[in-house]
Amino acid sequence: MTVAQTTKRRWWVYGLGAFALIILIGLFSINSLLAPVVARRLKAAVDKAGNHVYTLRFSHLSLNVFTGTLQLDAVQLIADTGKLMQSADSLGGQAQSLKISGVQVLHYLFRKELRIDSIRLEKPVFAYCRRQRTAAKQNPKSMYDKLSGTLHVLAIGHIRFESAVLAYRDLAIPSAPYLRLKELELDAQQLLIDSATQQDTSRTLFCKSIKTRIRRFDGRTTGGLYHYQLSGASFSTADKKLKLEGLSVTPLPAAQFFKISRNDRFDFKLERLEISNVNYTQLVDKQFFFSSRLSGADGSIAIFGNPHGRPKHNDRIVSFPNYITRKLPVAFRADTLKLTDINVSYSEYNPQSGQTGTIAFQKTAGRFLHISNRSEDIKKYPYCTADLSTLLLGKVRLKLSLRFNLSDQQYSYDYKGTLEGMMADAVNPVTRPLAQVDVTRGRLESLDFAIAGNRYVSKGVMHMLYNDLEVRLLNDQGQKKLVPTIAVNAFVIKHSNPDSPGEVPRHADIVFRRPASYPFFKTLWQTLFTGIKACAGIGPAVQPQKDQSIFSKITTAASKIFKKKAKP
Repeated sequence: MTVAQTTKRRWWVYGLGAFALIILIGLFSINSLLAPVVARRLKAAVDKAGNHVYTLRFSHLSLNVFTGTLQLDAVQLIADTGKLMQSADSLGGQAQSLKISGVQVLHYLFRKELRIDSIRLEKPVFAYCRRQRTAAKQNPKSMYDKLSGTLHVLAIGHIRFESAVLAYRDLAIPSAPYLRLKELELDAQQLLIDSATQQDTSRTLFCKSIKTRIRRFDGRTTGGLYHYQLSGASFSTADKKLKLEGLSVTPLPAAQFFKISRNDRFDFKLERLEISNVNYTQLVDKQFFFSSRLSGADGSIAIFGNPHGRPKHNDRIVSFPNYITRKLPVAFRADTLKLTDINVSYSEYNPQSGQTGTIAFQKTAGRFLHISNRSEDIKKYPYCTADLSTLLLGKVRLKLSLRFNLSDQQYSYDYKGTLEGMMADAVNPVTRPLAQVDVTRGRLESLDFAIAGNRYVSKGVMHMLYNDLEVRLLNDQGQKKLVPTIAVNAFVIKHSNPDSPGEVPRHADIVFRRPASYPFFKTLWQTLFTGIKACAGIGPAVQPQKDQSIFSKITTAASKIFKKKAKP
Protein backbone atom coordinates (compact mmCIF):
# COMPACT_ATOMS: atom_id res chain seq x y z
CA MET A 1 0.00 0.00 0.00
CA THR A 2 1.40 3.33 -1.05
CA VAL A 3 1.95 6.28 1.25
CA ALA A 4 -0.88 8.17 -0.46
CA GLN A 5 -3.32 5.33 0.13
CA THR A 6 -2.29 5.07 3.75
CA THR A 7 -2.78 8.78 4.26
CA LYS A 8 -6.19 8.69 2.58
CA ARG A 9 -7.38 5.81 4.80
CA ARG A 10 -6.16 7.61 7.86
CA TRP A 11 -8.21 10.69 6.95
CA TRP A 12 -11.29 8.51 6.50
CA VAL A 13 -10.80 7.05 9.96
CA TYR A 14 -10.38 10.53 11.43
CA GLY A 15 -13.50 11.76 9.62
CA LEU A 16 -15.65 8.85 10.76
CA GLY A 17 -14.38 9.27 14.31
CA ALA A 18 -15.15 12.96 14.28
CA PHE A 19 -18.60 12.32 12.88
CA ALA A 20 -19.27 9.67 15.54
CA LEU A 21 -18.04 12.06 18.20
CA ILE A 22 -20.38 14.79 16.93
CA ILE A 23 -23.31 12.34 16.97
CA LEU A 24 -22.38 11.18 20.46
CA ILE A 25 -22.08 14.75 21.73
CA GLY A 26 -25.43 15.53 20.15
CA LEU A 27 -27.10 12.53 21.77
CA PHE A 28 -25.73 13.46 25.16
CA SER A 29 -26.68 17.10 24.80
CA ILE A 30 -30.22 16.31 23.66
CA ASN A 31 -31.19 15.79 27.31
CA SER A 32 -30.09 19.27 28.28
CA LEU A 33 -31.64 20.71 25.13
CA LEU A 34 -35.03 19.10 25.68
CA ALA A 35 -35.17 19.61 29.46
CA PRO A 36 -36.26 23.29 29.26
CA VAL A 37 -38.87 22.39 26.64
CA VAL A 38 -40.33 19.65 28.84
CA ALA A 39 -40.28 21.96 31.87
CA ARG A 40 -42.21 24.68 30.03
CA ARG A 41 -44.82 22.24 28.76
CA LEU A 42 -45.31 20.65 32.19
CA LYS A 43 -45.89 24.04 33.78
CA ALA A 44 -48.29 25.01 30.98
CA ALA A 45 -50.27 21.78 31.41
CA VAL A 46 -50.67 22.33 35.18
CA ASP A 47 -51.65 25.97 34.63
CA LYS A 48 -54.34 25.05 32.12
CA ALA A 49 -55.70 22.04 34.05
CA GLY A 50 -56.02 24.21 37.17
CA ASN A 51 -57.87 27.06 35.44
CA HIS A 52 -54.79 29.29 35.81
CA VAL A 53 -55.05 29.03 39.61
CA TYR A 54 -52.10 26.68 40.21
CA THR A 55 -48.40 27.06 39.51
CA LEU A 56 -45.89 24.21 39.31
CA ARG A 57 -42.42 25.02 40.62
CA PHE A 58 -39.28 22.95 41.03
CA SER A 59 -35.58 23.68 41.61
CA HIS A 60 -34.16 21.34 38.98
CA LEU A 61 -35.34 19.03 36.17
CA SER A 62 -33.26 16.03 35.12
CA LEU A 63 -34.15 14.27 31.86
CA ASN A 64 -32.77 11.14 30.23
CA VAL A 65 -34.36 10.49 26.84
CA PHE A 66 -32.68 7.12 26.45
CA THR A 67 -33.93 5.60 29.71
CA GLY A 68 -37.18 7.57 29.71
CA THR A 69 -36.62 8.98 33.20
CA LEU A 70 -37.50 12.41 34.54
CA GLN A 71 -36.83 13.82 38.01
CA LEU A 72 -38.04 17.08 39.53
CA ASP A 73 -36.37 18.26 42.74
CA ALA A 74 -38.00 20.41 45.45
CA VAL A 75 -41.41 20.26 43.77
CA GLN A 76 -44.17 22.69 44.78
CA LEU A 77 -47.78 23.10 43.69
CA ILE A 78 -48.78 26.65 44.65
CA ALA A 79 -52.28 28.13 44.49
CA ASP A 80 -53.09 31.75 43.74
CA THR A 81 -55.00 32.79 46.91
CA GLY A 82 -56.68 35.69 45.11
CA LYS A 83 -58.24 33.43 42.49
CA LEU A 84 -59.16 30.78 45.06
CA MET A 85 -62.01 32.91 46.39
CA GLN A 86 -64.02 31.83 43.36
CA SER A 87 -63.06 28.18 43.65
CA ALA A 88 -64.85 25.46 45.60
CA ASP A 89 -61.72 23.56 46.64
CA SER A 90 -58.01 24.21 46.93
CA LEU A 91 -55.07 21.85 46.82
CA GLY A 92 -51.45 22.55 47.51
CA GLY A 93 -48.40 20.51 48.24
CA GLN A 94 -44.72 19.90 48.06
CA ALA A 95 -42.34 16.97 47.79
CA GLN A 96 -38.64 16.40 48.15
CA SER A 97 -38.56 14.94 44.66
CA LEU A 98 -40.81 13.63 41.92
CA LYS A 99 -39.37 10.66 40.03
CA ILE A 100 -40.94 9.61 36.73
CA SER A 101 -39.84 6.55 34.76
CA GLY A 102 -40.82 5.09 31.43
CA VAL A 103 -41.59 8.46 29.83
CA GLN A 104 -42.12 8.35 26.06
CA VAL A 105 -40.67 11.78 25.40
CA LEU A 106 -41.02 11.75 21.61
CA HIS A 107 -44.73 10.89 21.90
CA TYR A 108 -45.10 13.84 24.22
CA LEU A 109 -43.22 16.27 21.98
CA PHE A 110 -44.72 15.28 18.63
CA ARG A 111 -48.09 13.63 19.40
CA LYS A 112 -49.13 15.44 22.56
CA GLU A 113 -49.43 12.08 24.30
CA LEU A 114 -47.85 11.76 27.72
CA ARG A 115 -47.37 8.09 28.56
CA ILE A 116 -45.55 7.17 31.77
CA ASP A 117 -44.78 3.84 33.42
CA SER A 118 -44.57 5.06 37.02
CA ILE A 119 -44.48 8.14 39.25
CA ARG A 120 -42.99 8.16 42.72
CA LEU A 121 -43.11 10.99 45.24
CA GLU A 122 -40.62 11.27 48.09
CA LYS A 123 -41.85 12.75 51.37
CA PRO A 124 -44.87 14.58 49.96
CA VAL A 125 -46.98 16.99 52.02
CA PHE A 126 -50.48 17.86 50.78
CA ALA A 127 -52.97 20.47 52.00
CA TYR A 128 -56.58 20.18 50.85
CA CYS A 129 -59.17 22.82 51.76
CA ARG A 130 -62.85 22.54 50.93
CA ARG A 131 -64.55 25.92 50.69
CA GLN A 132 -68.13 27.16 50.57
CA ARG A 133 -70.18 25.20 48.05
CA THR A 134 -71.10 27.16 44.95
CA ALA A 135 -73.86 26.57 42.43
CA ALA A 136 -72.89 24.05 39.80
CA LYS A 137 -71.98 25.54 36.46
CA GLN A 138 -73.89 24.58 33.35
CA ASN A 139 -71.93 22.04 31.30
CA PRO A 140 -68.68 22.33 33.28
CA LYS A 141 -65.49 21.44 31.44
CA SER A 142 -64.12 17.97 32.01
CA MET A 143 -60.48 17.33 32.84
CA TYR A 144 -59.91 16.14 29.27
CA ASP A 145 -61.38 19.37 27.88
CA LYS A 146 -59.02 21.38 30.05
CA LEU A 147 -55.97 19.36 28.94
CA SER A 148 -56.87 18.74 25.30
CA GLY A 149 -55.10 21.86 24.06
CA THR A 150 -51.85 20.66 25.63
CA LEU A 151 -52.32 16.88 25.79
CA HIS A 152 -54.43 14.43 23.86
CA VAL A 153 -53.67 11.51 26.17
CA LEU A 154 -52.33 11.26 29.72
CA ALA A 155 -51.58 7.69 30.77
CA ILE A 156 -49.72 6.67 33.95
CA GLY A 157 -49.29 3.01 34.82
CA HIS A 158 -48.46 3.34 38.52
CA ILE A 159 -48.46 6.20 41.04
CA ARG A 160 -46.92 5.58 44.44
CA PHE A 161 -46.01 7.57 47.52
CA GLU A 162 -45.19 6.65 51.11
CA SER A 163 -44.88 8.49 54.45
CA ALA A 164 -46.99 11.32 53.12
CA VAL A 165 -48.74 14.01 55.18
CA LEU A 166 -52.26 15.21 54.36
CA ALA A 167 -53.87 18.24 56.00
CA TYR A 168 -57.64 18.56 55.42
CA ARG A 169 -60.06 21.32 56.35
CA ASP A 170 -63.72 21.75 55.36
CA LEU A 171 -64.65 25.43 55.61
CA ALA A 172 -68.21 24.72 54.47
CA ILE A 173 -68.90 23.08 57.86
CA PRO A 174 -67.85 25.35 60.76
CA SER A 175 -67.81 22.46 63.25
CA ALA A 176 -65.73 20.16 61.03
CA PRO A 177 -62.38 19.34 62.68
CA TYR A 178 -59.01 20.13 61.15
CA LEU A 179 -57.37 16.84 60.25
CA ARG A 180 -53.68 16.16 59.78
CA LEU A 181 -52.92 12.62 58.66
CA LYS A 182 -49.39 11.26 58.84
CA GLU A 183 -47.85 8.02 57.60
CA LEU A 184 -50.17 8.05 54.59
CA GLU A 185 -49.57 5.70 51.65
CA LEU A 186 -51.15 5.70 48.20
CA ASP A 187 -50.96 3.23 45.34
CA ALA A 188 -52.88 4.14 42.16
CA GLN A 189 -53.01 1.94 39.06
CA GLN A 190 -53.67 2.74 35.39
CA LEU A 191 -54.57 6.42 35.35
CA LEU A 192 -55.89 7.40 31.93
CA ILE A 193 -57.31 10.72 30.72
CA ASP A 194 -58.48 10.76 27.12
CA SER A 195 -61.65 11.33 25.15
CA ALA A 196 -63.04 7.88 26.04
CA THR A 197 -62.57 7.84 29.84
CA GLN A 198 -64.82 10.81 30.65
CA GLN A 199 -67.86 8.55 31.02
CA ASP A 200 -66.06 5.47 32.40
CA THR A 201 -67.82 4.79 35.72
CA SER A 202 -65.47 1.89 36.52
CA ARG A 203 -62.68 4.39 37.19
CA THR A 204 -62.11 6.56 40.25
CA LEU A 205 -60.29 9.84 39.61
CA PHE A 206 -59.48 8.34 36.19
CA CYS A 207 -57.71 5.36 37.85
CA LYS A 208 -58.67 1.70 37.59
CA SER A 209 -57.91 1.28 41.29
CA ILE A 210 -56.62 3.36 44.19
CA LYS A 211 -55.42 1.92 47.48
CA THR A 212 -54.69 4.13 50.46
CA ARG A 213 -53.43 3.32 53.94
CA ILE A 214 -52.78 5.28 57.12
CA ARG A 215 -50.23 3.80 59.49
CA ARG A 216 -51.18 5.76 62.60
CA PHE A 217 -53.54 8.57 63.50
CA ASP A 218 -54.06 9.97 66.99
CA GLY A 219 -54.79 13.12 68.92
CA ARG A 220 -56.81 14.65 71.76
CA THR A 221 -60.29 16.08 71.85
CA THR A 222 -60.99 19.68 72.75
CA GLY A 223 -60.46 20.02 76.51
CA GLY A 224 -58.14 17.00 76.62
CA LEU A 225 -60.67 14.63 78.20
CA TYR A 226 -60.15 11.92 75.56
CA HIS A 227 -57.25 10.57 73.54
CA TYR A 228 -58.25 8.99 70.24
CA GLN A 229 -56.10 6.64 68.21
CA LEU A 230 -56.23 4.62 65.01
CA SER A 231 -53.49 2.04 64.48
CA GLY A 232 -54.21 1.62 60.79
CA ALA A 233 -56.79 2.25 58.09
CA SER A 234 -56.99 1.17 54.47
CA PHE A 235 -59.37 1.81 51.60
CA SER A 236 -59.59 0.35 48.11
CA THR A 237 -61.71 1.81 45.33
CA ALA A 238 -61.76 -1.60 43.64
CA ASP A 239 -63.81 -3.34 46.35
CA LYS A 240 -65.04 -0.10 48.08
CA LYS A 241 -64.08 -1.42 51.52
CA LEU A 242 -62.78 0.73 54.34
CA LYS A 243 -60.90 -1.25 56.99
CA LEU A 244 -59.99 0.22 60.38
CA GLU A 245 -57.65 -1.38 62.93
CA GLY A 246 -56.94 -0.53 66.55
CA LEU A 247 -59.61 2.13 66.95
CA SER A 248 -59.81 3.55 70.48
CA VAL A 249 -61.12 6.53 72.44
CA THR A 250 -59.50 6.55 75.89
CA PRO A 251 -60.59 8.97 78.65
CA LEU A 252 -58.58 10.42 81.48
CA PRO A 253 -58.50 8.37 84.72
CA ALA A 254 -61.90 8.47 86.47
CA ALA A 255 -60.90 10.74 89.37
CA GLN A 256 -59.25 13.27 87.07
CA PHE A 257 -62.06 13.05 84.48
CA PHE A 258 -64.91 13.73 86.92
CA LYS A 259 -62.94 16.54 88.53
CA ILE A 260 -63.10 18.37 85.20
CA SER A 261 -66.32 17.12 83.61
CA ARG A 262 -69.93 16.61 84.65
CA ASN A 263 -70.61 14.26 81.73
CA ASP A 264 -70.63 10.48 81.65
CA ARG A 265 -67.26 8.88 80.94
CA PHE A 266 -66.86 6.63 77.89
CA ASP A 267 -64.06 4.21 77.08
CA PHE A 268 -64.20 2.67 73.60
CA LYS A 269 -61.96 0.13 71.85
CA LEU A 270 -62.43 -1.83 68.64
CA GLU A 271 -59.77 -4.00 67.06
CA ARG A 272 -61.40 -4.37 63.64
CA LEU A 273 -64.09 -2.47 61.74
CA GLU A 274 -64.88 -3.18 58.09
CA ILE A 275 -67.21 -0.89 56.14
CA SER A 276 -68.50 -2.17 52.79
CA ASN A 277 -69.69 -0.26 49.72
CA VAL A 278 -68.32 3.09 50.85
CA ASN A 279 -69.17 5.93 48.48
CA TYR A 280 -66.52 8.46 49.42
CA THR A 281 -67.50 10.94 46.70
CA GLN A 282 -70.95 11.30 48.29
CA LEU A 283 -69.30 11.86 51.67
CA VAL A 284 -67.04 14.61 50.34
CA ASP A 285 -69.49 16.27 47.94
CA LYS A 286 -72.84 15.80 49.69
CA GLN A 287 -71.86 15.08 53.30
CA PHE A 288 -73.69 11.75 53.08
CA PHE A 289 -72.13 8.53 54.39
CA PHE A 290 -73.58 5.27 53.12
CA SER A 291 -72.59 1.68 53.72
CA SER A 292 -74.49 -1.51 53.01
CA ARG A 293 -72.72 -3.34 55.83
CA LEU A 294 -70.52 -2.56 58.83
CA SER A 295 -68.77 -5.36 60.72
CA GLY A 296 -67.05 -4.75 64.05
CA ALA A 297 -65.16 -7.34 66.11
CA ASP A 298 -63.14 -7.65 69.32
CA GLY A 299 -64.00 -4.49 71.17
CA SER A 300 -65.32 -2.96 74.36
CA ILE A 301 -67.59 -0.10 75.41
CA ALA A 302 -67.32 0.98 79.05
CA ILE A 303 -69.65 3.69 80.38
CA PHE A 304 -69.15 5.26 83.81
CA GLY A 305 -72.17 7.23 85.00
CA ASN A 306 -71.38 10.73 86.18
CA PRO A 307 -71.25 10.46 90.01
CA HIS A 308 -72.01 14.14 90.55
CA GLY A 309 -75.44 13.92 88.96
CA ARG A 310 -77.13 16.66 86.96
CA PRO A 311 -80.03 19.01 87.62
CA LYS A 312 -83.30 17.67 86.27
CA HIS A 313 -83.59 20.50 83.76
CA ASN A 314 -80.33 19.29 82.16
CA ASP A 315 -81.73 16.27 80.35
CA ARG A 316 -79.38 13.34 79.58
CA ILE A 317 -81.44 12.48 76.52
CA VAL A 318 -78.20 13.02 74.59
CA SER A 319 -77.16 9.49 75.65
CA PHE A 320 -80.09 7.77 73.90
CA PRO A 321 -78.97 5.82 70.78
CA ASN A 322 -81.78 7.22 68.60
CA TYR A 323 -80.89 10.77 69.71
CA ILE A 324 -77.21 10.21 68.86
CA THR A 325 -78.13 8.82 65.43
CA ARG A 326 -80.38 11.77 64.65
CA LYS A 327 -77.76 14.35 65.69
CA LEU A 328 -74.83 12.98 63.68
CA PRO A 329 -73.14 15.87 61.83
CA VAL A 330 -73.41 14.11 58.43
CA ALA A 331 -76.29 12.36 56.73
CA PHE A 332 -75.81 8.69 57.55
CA ARG A 333 -77.21 5.37 56.46
CA ALA A 334 -76.05 1.85 57.27
CA ASP A 335 -78.24 -1.04 56.19
CA THR A 336 -76.60 -3.58 58.54
CA LEU A 337 -74.24 -3.38 61.51
CA LYS A 338 -72.83 -6.72 62.64
CA LEU A 339 -71.00 -7.03 65.96
CA THR A 340 -68.87 -9.91 67.26
CA ASP A 341 -67.15 -10.32 70.65
CA ILE A 342 -67.98 -6.90 72.07
CA ASN A 343 -67.83 -6.35 75.85
CA VAL A 344 -70.24 -3.72 77.18
CA SER A 345 -70.27 -2.44 80.77
CA TYR A 346 -72.05 0.24 82.75
CA SER A 347 -70.54 1.46 86.04
CA GLU A 348 -72.08 3.67 88.67
CA TYR A 349 -70.75 5.09 91.91
CA ASN A 350 -72.94 4.85 95.01
CA PRO A 351 -72.05 7.67 97.42
CA GLN A 352 -73.81 5.86 100.30
CA SER A 353 -71.67 2.73 100.07
CA GLY A 354 -68.63 4.53 98.66
CA GLN A 355 -68.31 1.76 96.09
CA THR A 356 -68.67 1.38 92.34
CA GLY A 357 -70.90 -1.27 90.84
CA THR A 358 -70.56 -2.56 87.30
CA ILE A 359 -73.03 -4.51 85.24
CA ALA A 360 -71.21 -6.20 82.38
CA PHE A 361 -72.31 -7.85 79.15
CA GLN A 362 -69.49 -9.91 77.69
CA LYS A 363 -68.97 -11.50 74.27
CA THR A 364 -71.90 -9.58 72.85
CA ALA A 365 -72.80 -10.48 69.28
CA GLY A 366 -75.66 -9.59 66.97
CA ARG A 367 -76.77 -7.17 64.31
CA PHE A 368 -78.55 -3.83 63.89
CA LEU A 369 -80.70 -3.06 60.84
CA HIS A 370 -81.75 0.24 59.21
CA ILE A 371 -79.56 2.82 60.95
CA SER A 372 -80.14 6.23 59.38
CA ASN A 373 -80.84 9.89 60.08
CA ARG A 374 -82.17 10.79 56.62
CA SER A 375 -85.87 11.58 56.44
CA GLU A 376 -86.42 9.56 53.25
CA ASP A 377 -84.87 6.45 54.86
CA ILE A 378 -86.73 6.92 58.16
CA LYS A 379 -90.03 7.28 56.33
CA LYS A 380 -89.41 3.87 54.77
CA TYR A 381 -87.91 2.22 57.87
CA PRO A 382 -88.92 4.23 60.99
CA TYR A 383 -87.34 1.72 63.38
CA CYS A 384 -83.77 0.63 63.86
CA THR A 385 -83.94 -2.97 65.08
CA ALA A 386 -81.39 -5.14 66.84
CA ASP A 387 -81.07 -8.78 67.88
CA LEU A 388 -78.29 -9.42 70.38
CA SER A 389 -76.88 -12.28 72.41
CA THR A 390 -74.57 -11.68 75.36
CA LEU A 391 -73.23 -13.15 78.61
CA LEU A 392 -74.58 -11.25 81.62
CA LEU A 393 -71.70 -10.74 84.07
CA GLY A 394 -69.80 -13.16 81.86
CA LYS A 395 -71.82 -16.09 83.22
CA VAL A 396 -75.27 -16.64 81.69
CA ARG A 397 -76.76 -16.12 78.28
CA LEU A 398 -79.06 -13.15 77.75
CA LYS A 399 -80.93 -12.70 74.47
CA LEU A 400 -82.26 -9.26 73.57
CA SER A 401 -84.41 -7.79 70.83
CA LEU A 402 -84.57 -4.00 70.60
CA ARG A 403 -86.29 -1.34 68.48
CA PHE A 404 -85.42 2.36 68.39
CA ASN A 405 -87.88 4.84 66.93
CA LEU A 406 -85.87 7.18 64.70
CA SER A 407 -88.66 9.65 63.96
CA ASP A 408 -90.56 10.72 67.10
CA GLN A 409 -89.57 13.49 69.52
CA GLN A 410 -90.05 11.21 72.53
CA TYR A 411 -87.11 9.04 71.37
CA SER A 412 -89.16 5.96 72.16
CA TYR A 413 -87.81 2.43 72.13
CA ASP A 414 -88.83 -1.04 73.23
CA TYR A 415 -86.97 -4.19 74.10
CA LYS A 416 -87.59 -7.72 75.27
CA GLY A 417 -85.27 -10.38 76.56
CA THR A 418 -84.77 -13.79 78.11
CA LEU A 419 -82.16 -14.71 80.70
CA GLU A 420 -81.12 -18.30 81.38
CA GLY A 421 -80.95 -19.80 84.89
CA MET A 422 -78.07 -19.12 87.30
CA MET A 423 -77.16 -19.05 90.96
CA ALA A 424 -78.67 -15.89 92.45
CA ASP A 425 -75.50 -14.77 94.26
CA ALA A 426 -73.87 -14.10 90.86
CA VAL A 427 -75.47 -10.63 90.93
CA ASN A 428 -73.69 -9.58 94.13
CA PRO A 429 -70.95 -7.58 92.33
CA VAL A 430 -73.79 -5.32 91.14
CA THR A 431 -76.27 -5.36 94.04
CA ARG A 432 -73.68 -5.02 96.80
CA PRO A 433 -72.29 -1.59 95.82
CA LEU A 434 -75.40 -0.18 94.13
CA ALA A 435 -78.23 -1.50 96.33
CA GLN A 436 -76.27 -2.50 99.47
CA VAL A 437 -77.81 -5.96 99.29
CA ASP A 438 -76.08 -9.36 99.21
CA VAL A 439 -77.84 -12.44 97.91
CA THR A 440 -76.83 -15.27 100.26
CA ARG A 441 -78.87 -18.12 98.79
CA GLY A 442 -81.14 -18.97 95.90
CA ARG A 443 -81.29 -19.93 92.27
CA LEU A 444 -82.79 -18.04 89.35
CA GLU A 445 -84.61 -20.39 86.99
CA SER A 446 -85.58 -17.91 84.29
CA LEU A 447 -86.15 -14.21 83.65
CA ASP A 448 -88.32 -12.74 80.86
CA PHE A 449 -89.23 -9.12 80.28
CA ALA A 450 -90.81 -6.83 77.69
CA ILE A 451 -90.42 -3.06 78.12
CA ALA A 452 -91.54 -0.03 76.11
CA GLY A 453 -90.01 3.32 77.01
CA ASN A 454 -89.31 6.87 75.96
CA ARG A 455 -87.51 9.90 77.38
CA TYR A 456 -90.06 10.17 80.25
CA VAL A 457 -91.27 6.73 81.31
CA SER A 458 -90.73 3.00 80.85
CA LYS A 459 -93.55 0.48 81.17
CA GLY A 460 -93.60 -3.25 80.79
CA VAL A 461 -93.92 -6.66 82.35
CA MET A 462 -91.43 -9.06 83.93
CA HIS A 463 -91.65 -12.73 84.83
CA MET A 464 -88.97 -14.08 87.18
CA LEU A 465 -88.95 -17.66 88.46
CA TYR A 466 -86.60 -18.54 91.34
CA ASN A 467 -86.19 -20.77 94.42
CA ASP A 468 -84.98 -20.41 98.03
CA LEU A 469 -84.04 -16.72 97.89
CA GLU A 470 -82.40 -15.11 100.91
CA VAL A 471 -80.67 -11.74 101.16
CA ARG A 472 -78.51 -9.78 103.55
CA LEU A 473 -78.81 -6.00 103.97
CA LEU A 474 -75.58 -4.02 104.37
CA ASN A 475 -74.74 -0.73 106.02
CA ASP A 476 -72.52 1.97 104.53
CA GLN A 477 -69.43 0.13 105.78
CA GLY A 478 -70.48 -3.09 104.02
CA GLN A 479 -71.40 -4.86 107.27
CA LYS A 480 -74.55 -6.89 107.82
CA LYS A 481 -77.60 -5.14 109.25
CA LEU A 482 -78.78 -7.90 111.57
CA VAL A 483 -82.33 -6.85 112.53
CA PRO A 484 -83.34 -5.44 109.12
CA THR A 485 -81.97 -8.58 107.42
CA ILE A 486 -84.05 -10.85 109.67
CA ALA A 487 -87.14 -8.69 109.12
CA VAL A 488 -86.72 -8.59 105.31
CA ASN A 489 -86.21 -12.35 105.01
CA ALA A 490 -89.11 -13.06 107.37
CA PHE A 491 -91.75 -10.56 106.25
CA VAL A 492 -90.80 -8.78 103.01
CA ILE A 493 -89.23 -10.88 100.31
CA LYS A 494 -90.86 -13.85 98.70
CA HIS A 495 -88.47 -16.77 98.93
CA SER A 496 -89.72 -18.53 95.80
CA ASN A 497 -91.81 -17.77 92.73
CA PRO A 498 -94.18 -19.48 92.51
CA ASP A 499 -94.61 -19.78 96.27
CA SER A 500 -95.40 -23.47 96.01
CA PRO A 501 -94.97 -26.01 93.20
CA GLY A 502 -97.93 -26.01 90.82
CA GLU A 503 -99.16 -22.51 91.69
CA VAL A 504 -99.38 -19.66 89.21
CA PRO A 505 -96.26 -17.43 89.57
CA ARG A 506 -96.30 -13.73 90.31
CA HIS A 507 -95.15 -11.15 87.76
CA ALA A 508 -94.31 -7.45 87.83
CA ASP A 509 -96.09 -4.70 85.93
CA ILE A 510 -93.28 -2.15 85.66
CA VAL A 511 -93.74 1.61 85.62
CA PHE A 512 -90.48 3.55 85.94
CA ARG A 513 -90.48 7.33 85.52
CA ARG A 514 -87.08 8.39 84.27
CA PRO A 515 -85.39 11.28 86.11
CA ALA A 516 -84.00 13.73 83.56
CA SER A 517 -80.47 13.17 84.88
CA TYR A 518 -80.55 9.44 84.03
CA PRO A 519 -78.63 8.43 80.88
CA PHE A 520 -79.86 5.62 78.65
CA PHE A 521 -78.02 2.66 80.21
CA LYS A 522 -78.84 3.73 83.75
CA THR A 523 -82.51 4.00 82.75
CA LEU A 524 -82.44 0.44 81.40
CA TRP A 525 -80.78 -0.91 84.54
CA GLN A 526 -83.11 0.88 86.96
CA THR A 527 -86.19 -0.20 84.97
CA LEU A 528 -85.19 -3.86 85.08
CA PHE A 529 -84.13 -3.60 88.73
CA THR A 530 -87.59 -2.21 89.58
CA GLY A 531 -89.16 -5.32 88.05
CA ILE A 532 -86.73 -7.68 89.79
CA LYS A 533 -87.48 -6.17 93.20
CA ALA A 534 -91.23 -6.36 92.59
CA CYS A 535 -91.06 -10.04 91.61
CA ALA A 536 -89.07 -10.70 94.78
CA GLY A 537 -91.68 -8.97 96.94
CA ILE A 538 -89.90 -5.62 97.37
CA GLY A 539 -92.49 -3.43 95.68
CA PRO A 540 -95.90 -4.04 94.10
CA ALA A 541 -96.22 -7.31 92.21
CA VAL A 542 -99.21 -8.73 90.39
CA GLN A 543 -100.52 -11.68 92.35
CA PRO A 544 -101.87 -14.72 90.49
CA GLN A 545 -105.64 -14.64 90.11
CA LYS A 546 -107.66 -17.65 91.26
CA ASP A 547 -110.29 -19.08 88.95
CA GLN A 548 -113.70 -17.44 89.56
CA SER A 549 -117.14 -18.91 89.04
CA ILE A 550 -119.48 -17.32 86.51
CA PHE A 551 -121.62 -15.89 89.36
CA SER A 552 -118.51 -14.38 90.99
CA LYS A 553 -117.38 -12.77 87.71
CA ILE A 554 -120.82 -11.21 87.16
CA THR A 555 -120.91 -9.88 90.73
CA THR A 556 -117.41 -8.37 90.35
CA ALA A 557 -118.28 -6.68 87.05
CA ALA A 558 -121.54 -5.24 88.44
CA SER A 559 -119.80 -3.81 91.50
CA LYS A 560 -117.31 -1.99 89.26
CA ILE A 561 -120.13 -0.47 87.18
CA PHE A 562 -122.04 0.80 90.22
CA LYS A 563 -118.82 2.12 91.76
CA LYS A 564 -118.14 4.20 88.63
CA LYS A 565 -121.68 5.62 88.66
CA ALA A 566 -121.35 6.59 92.29
CA LYS A 567 -118.49 8.97 91.50
CA PRO A 568 -119.46 12.68 91.36
